[in-house]
Parts: sequence; C-alpha cells; structure tokens
Amino acid sequence: MCILVAVKSQEDIIIGFNRDEDPDRQHSNYRENNTSIYPVDERSEGTWTGARKDGHYFALLNNDGLSPKNPISRGTIIPALLNKNLEWGDIDIDFCKEYPPFQLFAVVGREFYLKVWDGRKLEVRKIEDSEFLAVSSSYGVSDQRMEILAEKVGKYTLETVQDIETLLSDSGDGSNLTSPCMVGAHSRTIASSVACITNSNLTFWSRSGRPDEGDLVKKAEFEIDSKLEVSRKLSIDILKVLLVFLKEFIPLEDIYKTPPNKTFGAIGGQVRHTLEFYNILLDGLKNNEAIIDYDNRSRKKEVELLPQKAIDEINTIIERFTHFDFSENWEAKKKVFSGAFVNTSFLVELDQVFNHTIHHEAIMQLISQCHGININPPSDFGLAPSTVKYLQI
Repeated sequence: MCILVAVKSQEDIIIGFNRDEDPDRQHSNYRENNTSIYPVDERSEGTWTGARKDGHYFALLNNDGLSPKNPISRGTIIPALLNKNLEWGDIDIDFCKEYPPFQLFAVVGREFYLKVWDGRKLEVRKIEDSEFLAVSSSYGVSDQRMEILAEKVGKYTLETVQDIETLLSDSGDGSNLTSPCMVGAHSRTIASSVACITNSNLTFWSRSGRPDEGDLVKKAEFEIDSKLEVSRKLSIDILKVLLVFLKEFIPLEDIYKTPPNKTFGAIGGQVRHTLEFYNILLDGLKNNEAIIDYDNRSRKKEVELLPQKAIDEINTIIERFTHFDFSENWEAKKKVFSGAFVNTSFLVELDQVFNHTIHHEAIMQLISQCHGININPPSDFGLAPSTVKYLQI
C-alpha cells in the first residue's frame, strides 16, 4: 500500500512518498532535464512520482475500481504532465476511461489537489487550507490497515525532511522493510522519495530499495522562478474577484443578458469577451507554433447568456492557469490589427490580458448601476493594483 504524506508550513511544503510494490519490480534510473526529474520503472518505463522546475509536484497511487479491457499504463500520466504534453485540466473523465483506477496527487503553488478515478466516476478535490495530508493507495486496503496508518502518522511530529524520512521507514513491526500497514502483505517498499518546496527552491531526494538499504540521496534541486508564480497568482486572483461579482447575477439572469440602454452592451457580453482572451492566450501557448490571435474568438453564446455557464468557464480557466507550465522565456507570435505578426512573450501577453480584464470589470460595474441594481463586489473590482495601492496610502 503506497503511502504519501504532505506537510505544509509557512516556510515550505514537504512531501514523502513510499512506493510499495512486488519486490522484483525495481528502478534505478532517473530522467532529468532542465525542467523536471522523475524515477523510471524498469518494467513499464513509466513513473509514480516526479517534480517540475516551476514548483509542481505529482504522485500517483492505485485505487479500487473497474479497469478497462486494454488499459493504458497509469505510469505514463506523470511523465506527460512533467514534459508538458498533458495539462492537469486535460485529465477529465474521457481521458480517465482509458486507464485503470488511480489517485493523482498534485502540489501547485501552496495548494494540494487530488483527482480520484474509480473506473466509473472522477472526483476532483482541492484540499482547502490544509496543513497536513496523508493518502494511501486504496487497492485491497482494509479498515484495519488504515487504522494502523493513522496511528503511525499520529505519533510523529512532522516538521522536517528527516521527520518524514523516519515515518517512511517505520514498518510498525520492527523489520524496517516496508511502509506502515503493509505487515503480512506480499508487497514491500521498493522506493522512497521526499520533495521539499519553498518559495524559491524545490529539492528532490530519492532512494531505490528498502529503507534499510541506504539513505535518501539528493537527485535534483531547482530554483523556482518566483516572478512566474506571482504572475500566475495575480491572474487567478482577478478571476476569483470576477466570480464573486457574477454569483450575484445567478438569480438575475435577464439583467445579465440584457443591455441597459443603447449605449452599453450587456454584462454577459463583457464577460464572454473578457474570458475569450484568457483561453486564446493559453491555447496559443499550448500550440506548437505559439501563435496568439485575439481576433480568433469562439464567442460562446451560453457564457454570454447564462451567468452559471460563465462561472463554470471561469473555474475551468482558473484550473488551466493553476496547472499550466508557464515559462518566462516562452516566445510567441501575436497577430496585430494590420494582420501582421509581431514577436511577443508570455509575460507581455499576460500583462495585456490582466489589464484588459480590469478594464472590462469596471464597465460591468457601470452597466449594473445603469440597470439600477446595487451589486457590492470586492473593493478591488475593476481597479488596477497601482490604483488600489494609491487608495490605501
């Protein structure tokens, strides 16, 4: 039963992970490049854990449930996430139908996420404000073994990498050969890893073999680009402010989709137009040719007419932004009004989309006032960060 423990403090996040498997199933190789590192299973060429330079961490555990007739190996999921061939948001129910049941854990920024697939339904969880999380593979796991896990975890003060290592090495039977609650099972711990994520660094240690066969060895240390994480957070925060505003319009659907006069359009049109820029930017960066064309819009009518659809669209964009592997040096071509293409970068375009959103949020507030309704959005709704800072002086 694989065990994952994640601990969050003000300074760092530490994740420990034991891989319990058939003793004959080993690994010794690691794949490392400028952006990620992960151990390689010698039998399947896949992996069960890995870390990325932008501070993302992933771990895969088994789950009970139904498996398809000719499943794709679960071990292919994390390499695809690490190598940017797959986005977190791409892991939907249609994607999962090709795989055996699994639990996929992720750390993004300072948040814990979990996707649980049982062969029929996909459950997506954001572990809100959690400072501690323990997850185990649930394949064939009894209540008794879960009680043993809870007892073992509860007896430790988990604050340092060494604390996590001690827990991972505690078998509960004195043998020091297996994870907690694996006593009496055929599987044994064949690998352990610990990742420590701070605001500026991600360090990854690993050990191949049993806990008594050596110490954890540092395999990689990445410097996290904090400027990118600040940009990501600002983009998500401004969309969350828009969410608060839109929730007021769920019972006011007619007002949401109706212009107040001949001067202004409807709030729904402003929202649809604003969100299109986010999707165009993300789709353009995901495209191998990296071409951004803000005139090439999908114009989703349901987002323009139904506030709940707009809320759903914002949540999807927030999830994409949360898990997208941005690069400060990511270059692209942008189509301008003359039809020509000019060189641009991710940070330049993100700044444009951010300010474009602020501009349209201010218009939305004005339209709501023209309708004669009193909406009290967050105090920074429609205001640039520089304006908010000025007003606070």
